[in-house]
Amino acid sequence: MFKRFWIVTLIVLLATGNCFAQGGRRGGGPGLGQGRRGMPHPPIGQVISSISKSDLSEQERAGLLLMREEEKLAHDVYVKLSEKWPLRPLQNIPRGEQMHMDAMKALLDRYGIQDPIDEKPLGEFSTADMQKLYDQLVAQGEQSIADAVEVGLLIEELDIADLNRLMQQADNEDIKVVYQNLTKGSRNHLRMFWRQLGRYNGSYTPQHLAQSEFDRIARSEPERGQLITDPNFQF
Repeated sequence: MFKRFWIVTLIVLLATGNCFAQGGRRGGGPGLGQGRRGMPHPPIGQVISSISKSDLSEQERAGLLLMREEEKLAHDVYVKLSEKWPLRPLQNIPRGEQMHMDAMKALLDRYGIQDPIDEKPLGEFSTADMQKLYDQLVAQGEQSIADAVEVGLLIEELDIADLNRLMQQADNEDIKVVYQNLTKGSRNHLRMFWRQLGRYNGSYTPQHLAQSEFDRIARSEPERGQLITDPNFQF
């Protein structure tokens, strides 16, 4: 009964705020812990705590650490590039990426895993590979506004590819449900950047997804509304 109460509550939250799926509307949109007009919503930690868990595998643990840092990468790159380019996705999506980061932090706390990013400031990462990728993406995105759009597409398809892989490795349903909704958000973010690509005469070849899968996502309608509660959902 408790589990059902929290899932229904979160569905109502997402139907009004679209906090996972859309990465913020114009002006940023409500955060995961706050609705319209400042009304509080149940923290994501309370929601996932209503789903049973079991011991983590090493793959699951590594996946949580990766995605916590990868969501920070997306957030920080977009914030940095938004200082240079007046591009709507760069202004709107960081709010959604912060929600993704918060969801991953809730999972880390639930399983007693030390946060790899802790209080690290914008643009600083705990792993050398992530730091190098951040530096490369910012340098590329600062070359032109078309390059910034292409960087956005690269980040989102990387997120989708990694999340799809990690969902296949995960057994715990709370982890898979969070991953499902982060993937939904990343699909919406990818669509936002794709709509901008033609405006700036950009071109993009997928690096992490098959061309057919990339096209299927990019050319489809935005996903709105309810939380994905099925850990085995297929887009």
